[in-house]
Amino acid sequence: MYPVTLHFSQPMECTPEKSNKVQKLLTRLRSFISQLDTRAEIDLHNQVDQFYYMTKAEEIRFLLEQVEENRKRQELLCSRLATKYSETFNQWQKDARWTSLYIKRRQTV
Repeated sequence: MYPVTLHFSQPMECTPEKSNKVQKLLTRLRSFISQLDTRAEIDLHNQVDQFYYMTKAEEIRFLLEQVEENRKRQELLCSRLATKYSETFNQWQKDARWTSLYIKRRQTV
């Protein structure tokens, strides 16, 4: 998996468990944004930038989608690799055995 850095120092691997943590954060961000949206107090909006959280939530959602697409692509590639490996290994094994026997027979003749 590819490490992702959060808060400049905490490496984060893109595992399903971490994706769940990210989803949980997105849910919390949406709730927080909604809470800010329903409050019109100027002091609150002067202190907390609602659009910052809206932007970050969208960026995280987009990155999470990309991670999921890459995970699916990696699974597909690994499956293809396993199939090709198995096919090639089995054929090589047969051919190597045949070649070895052929060479032994030729040497005894």
